[in-house]
Amino acid sequence: MNYYLTILLIVLSLLALLDVAFPKQKKLGEQLFHIAFFFSFCWVGIKYYLGPDIFSYVPFYENVPSPALVLQGKGYTTHNFEIGYVLFCSVLKHVGISFWGMTFIITTIYFYAIYTLFKQIPHQKTLALYALCLLDYNLILYEYRQCLAVSFFIFSYFAYKNRRYVWLLVFSIIAISMHKSAIFIYFASLALIPFWHLRIDKRVYILLCFLFLTLLFIPLKPILLTLAAQLPLSQAAYSSIALHLKWGNTIQLIFPIYLLLIVNLAYYTQFNDKQNQKWHWFMWCCIAVIVFLYQYWFFLNRLRSYFLPFLLIYVFKTLVFSNKKDIWLRQLFVLVFFAYGAYFLIGNYIQSKKLVSKTNNISTVLERIRNSEEELKKRQMAEAKKYWLYDFKKVGH
Repeated sequence: MNYYLTILLIVLSLLALLDVAFPKQKKLGEQLFHIAFFFSFCWVGIKYYLGPDIFSYVPFYENVPSPALVLQGKGYTTHNFEIGYVLFCSVLKHVGISFWGMTFIITTIYFYAIYTLFKQIPHQKTLALYALCLLDYNLILYEYRQCLAVSFFIFSYFAYKNRRYVWLLVFSIIAISMHKSAIFIYFASLALIPFWHLRIDKRVYILLCFLFLTLLFIPLKPILLTLAAQLPLSQAAYSSIALHLKWGNTIQLIFPIYLLLIVNLAYYTQFNDKQNQKWHWFMWCCIAVIVFLYQYWFFLNRLRSYFLPFLLIYVFKTLVFSNKKDIWLRQLFVLVFFAYGAYFLIGNYIQSKKLVSKTNNISTVLERIRNSEEELKKRQMAEAKKYWLYDFKKVGH
């Protein structure tokens, strides 16, 4: 069983339940959030050679060339990692930072970005943090390169918001250099800017509901691959997209969450709020991405990580500041979300019983008290190898 993730989500769900149970206790809500955030940061930060991806990340980090060689384009091409991440690892490795130290720095950067961003959520930030960790646990625990890319995407948002355009350019370049998926997000963001004055109302959300239900019966993979083939992509990028579109399911446990999200926003959003018109437009576009890529969850999750934190802020602001007095619909949304979290843990337990590898079992830096780094690394690398040999096809990614 993925005990590491299980402990994280159980603790956050309990704290989130307390947060929801006392919605008018603002001081208590802030205290719960800081407890939840501190726990999440520490628990994720102390992970030690955790997960299957270390099978490629660890050998790369241990043999990464010097920064001088990286800048010359030497010594890293066989790993197929982006230049930004290679240089990031190279600098840390050659100043004496261990592999765990590198992962801790990534965790710190990401949680700093999230903490700064979540200041915009008026109430129940603990529930938002639980939702983020539940829906994006892969990014937080395993996906080092994209975690950096998402972090710098958030930093670029703050640079844009504060009109620091030089820093916007710098953060954008860093994000793209950390993971190639970032370039699609920036390109899409730029493409949407000319249309941000378009008016959004309930009708477009009704349209999304209709499309959501209709697309359950229409496979979009051939269309998406055709569109990708028309873009100026390298063969490696096209192959990556094809790989991510390989796995998909029409019936998914998260379906009612997405559907209720659309319904709640349609009902509670104050569409006549002209000051936030561009956010109405951008967030509708993000939900449209979810609708169109719902079947291909592996591909969707790669893109969703960039806009999920912003979508959470938008949703919580919408539900909190709505002028609608009846709250039954949003209460149903929250209830279903907690039920989804519980079923997710049950499903995760059932699936883990079928796996050979134990690479996701608890492994923290605190074990260094009794074991050497080499012993722990050997144990975890052996489990990661089992995952790719025996379990990869079972979990579908």
